[in-house]
Amino acid sequence: MLWYMSLIEHAQTKSKNFDPENNTPDEVAQHAAAGAAPLFAYLKKVTDEEFAEKFSRKYGSGGPTEFFFELAHIVSEKDSSFNPDGLREYIASRDEGRVKEAEDTVKYIESKVTDLIVDHFKALHGEKYWQYLGTADMRVKSYQRQQEYPPEKQLDLEAYLDFIDKKKIVEKSENWPHFKDMLDIPLQGEKPSSKNIKWLERLNELRRVVAHSHKRSFRPEDLEFLEWIRREFDRRLLAVKADTVAAQV
Repeated sequence: MLWYMSLIEHAQTKSKNFDPENNTPDEVAQHAAAGAAPLFAYLKKVTDEEFAEKFSRKYGSGGPTEFFFELAHIVSEKDSSFNPDGLREYIASRDEGRVKEAEDTVKYIESKVTDLIVDHFKALHGEKYWQYLGTADMRVKSYQRQQEYPPEKQLDLEAYLDFIDKKKIVEKSENWPHFKDMLDIPLQGEKPSSKNIKWLERLNELRRVVAHSHKRSFRPEDLEFLEWIRREFDRRLLAVKADTVAAQV
């Protein structure tokens, strides 16, 4: 009902001749449908996965209102004059939440990739793992960065590795077979290759946004990429974990 009433109110602002109290029900429905045209176009092209991602999590007493604002946002993106009460505030709060989730995703994946690397080298070399991790130049730079902090604030040496150096470590021919199942993720729209890790380069670029948020901000496509890569990354980690458990049974 809220959705239908918002379309009727919008139709009144678009046409001075439209009077919902005196027009026939069919005429009211036609005017309302005209305002919802962007939504109809969206529903024709959206995939089931995209639709579920946007609309399947609306739970609790606030669910219907959130559902309404998501519908309204779809229309307002094509028709800026469609602006039901509360829509702008909803979009602002939602985008703030998405940005925070995006920042958390960047930090989460970097931390997980670091853990995967360290765990692998510890399994191979024990407590002397650092001597075998990456190149001598990488290790020297990490040590130099660590020494910039007082002892009580120093982290483990791997925390000071450049993220792009971590990419170089996992893609080395002797290491890649171990990391492939977890990190081999083709970018959307790209043809898969034997080693699909361009997403790590994209993530590295977005790390700079997080590090310099006072100067830079995420673009809409960045937020979509981070939401997608978080799902893909977690899905692969869970699959590898399940395979490991099954092999131990």
